Amino acid sequence: PWNCSVCDVLYLSEWITLNPSKVKYNVDADADPDLEPC
Repeated sequence: PWNCSVCDVLYLSEWITLNPSKVKYNVDADADPDLEPC
């Protein structure tokens, strides 16, 4: 559902910060979850 735009990357980064428990497995598995390919 994410577009490869700076705004969406920043929004996703903020969402991850606000919802750490929902994406903890991504953070543990990948040091840079924001850089996932689209």
